[in-house]
Amino acid sequence: MDRSQQPFEVRWTRVYTLPDFVRFAHKPHIHAGIECQRCHGPVQEMDRIVPVHEINMGFCLNCHFEKKARTDLLYLPLLEAGRRHGGRHYKSRLRNGI
Repeated sequence: MDRSQQPFEVRWTRVYTLPDFVRFAHKPHIHAGIECQRCHGPVQEMDRIVPVHEINMGFCLNCHFEKKARTDLLYLPLLEAGRRHGGRHYKSRLRNGI
């Protein structure tokens, strides 16, 4: 990330489709210095951005553990989805990385 560059607006185009209960924000990841390539692959070599990783809870947790980043916030949407559905299936979703 080149901090000497002037800020500019990034127009996000959806690359990954995530489950409805997932809430993802690019902003905290950008501020943490996570480069686009971490999730989106070698974007500098792509004419058009295409998915290169399977993005799921396991993918996010691995990165958070590696970077020693917070993980408590990752579970909130999943737990809330479990509450809305009477607590069913959220443990199996955690085990399966989604």
